[in-house]
Amino acid sequence: MAEKRQQLPHLVLPSPATTEEYKPRAAFPKLRIPDRNVGRHGKHLLQQFEEVTKTSTELEAARQKLGIGIKSGIQIEFESQEDSDLKIESLESRDAGIELRNVRRIGNRTFATVHVPDGQLAYFIKRVEEYLTKKTSGEKPQPKNRALIAGIENVRVAALDALWTDDLALLPKGDEVVWWEVWLSNGPTAGDPEEVIRQAAQVFNLEISAEKLEFPEHIVLALRATKKQLSQSLAVVNVDFHPKLSHFWG
Repeated sequence: MAEKRQQLPHLVLPSPATTEEYKPRAAFPKLRIPDRNVGRHGKHLLQQFEEVTKTSTELEAARQKLGIGIKSGIQIEFESQEDSDLKIESLESRDAGIELRNVRRIGNRTFATVHVPDGQLAYFIKRVEEYLTKKTSGEKPQPKNRALIAGIENVRVAALDALWTDDLALLPKGDEVVWWEVWLSNGPTAGDPEEVIRQAAQVFNLEISAEKLEFPEHIVLALRATKKQLSQSLAVVNVDFHPKLSHFWG
């Protein structure tokens, strides 16, 4: 038996069709790159990277003194100039193991936190040196790596605030003792991050949960401490982590 079809009205165009040239939309908005005195700016950043390198060396010495044996790099924070942009995609390098952790916008500045494995600060230092000494080719040569380096106002070792990915209003203040979730990257390292955190908790006399949560790329432990205690202890052990306020412990 033939299926009865629903009768619908035809679509009728009221006027002849016209053609228009296709104009593709830009894939990315144009970066706001500040004008810089290249020599002064490059030297300023090299001095800051020297401070970051010095801090990294001091933390390594402190770990050795405390008998905490792991090498997994350092977390650093990049800050843009006001009303300018960071070239975020160039702050990562899979080949060098450099990974972006978070990006925050505070006022008119952008902040990006990056995990840099041991020995890979040279990746950024080399690009600053090229910015100072090399030019691009073409009709209007520019300092090499200008889009990346000119956008960086400051670089520093990341404090706990820079690693916080939740609402900043939830970040505990002062001497408030709370349970923190410590999310540890569960990738290839020079040691066992869980073992190191438990060792650090013993060294710094911090309460740590016996339980843990395991995910394919993370292990989650809980530490009971003040913000200052957590900052100091995790800076020394220097494992790849990010903190959250715990809703499961305590």
